[in-house]
This record gives sequence, structure tokens and C-alpha cells, in this order.
Amino acid sequence: MESIEQVLNINNNKEIILSTVLGMLVENAKDKGATHIVIEPERDNHTSTIYYILGGKLEAQCSYPAIWYTPLRGRIKVIGGLDIAERHKTQNGVGVIEGNNRRYDVSISSVALENNRNTQMKETLIIAFNDSHVVKYPSEDTKIIEYIKELYGQST
Repeated sequence: MESIEQVLNINNNKEIILSTVLGMLVENAKDKGATHIVIEPERDNHTSTIYYILGGKLEAQCSYPAIWYTPLRGRIKVIGGLDIAERHKTQNGVGVIEGNNRRYDVSISSVALENNRNTQMKETLIIAFNDSHVVKYPSEDTKIIEYIKELYGQST
């Protein structure tokens, strides 16, 4: 089976199905014991990065061509019931992502960030696994938000 990185690095594959990639992403994260998935927008106009929160630490998992960030962002925001056009404020929602024969209840947050390199707003997506019946929005986890804002040189 191909890795997430391999699938997303196939730039000319018009048949790619984002739900399959997203399913692979959540399966891989759960198999590794992640509590959150953090999807960062492109940093250098060429690549975007996916992180997992493992043991309370943010760990980079893979980078992929930035051209896939917007479609992946849109798909995740639709699943969470978020406004796909809104990039200037933080949004929270809940949804279900399907993996291989498993469904995952997730909380999804879109965190709006100013990009200090230009005036364009960027947003980082956070997917939190709801392993219990208590829904906690990932944006309530201030350590994650502080770290993401630190990446972009913004004070919290």
C-alpha cells in the first residue's frame, strides 16, 4: 500500500480521491497513537506539512506538494461543517472521517493565521480524535495553538 506522502506527491494523478487520502491519514495517525493531526499550509509555496501530536509532542510526519493543500483543506472543512470560504477567523466543528472499515468521530478546527511573509491569510487545520463521548474542540488546546502561532512568529 502506498504512503500518504507517495499518493500526494503524484502531481499529475487526476484520479486521486481526497477521501481516500484523508482515510489513510486518520488510519496512520490512529495506528501511531496520535491524539491530533495538524495540517499546516504551505511554508515555501512548494510544500505543506502534516504533523501528528504523539505523546504530547508535535512531530512532522510528511510533506507534500502545496497544490494539494487547498483541496484537502476544503474536504476537511466540509466534513466538519465549517465555512470553506472563511479564512480570517478560527472555526470549530465536528464530523466523521472514514478509514479502512472504521469510522472516526473527530473535532475539526481551522485556525486563522497571518502570514508574515505576505499579506495573505493562512489557516492551519487541526483534527482531534474524539475517543470518548465528550467533544473537545482542538482549538481549546492552547499549547497546540500557541505552537502553531509561534511557527508564524505571532504572539498569542
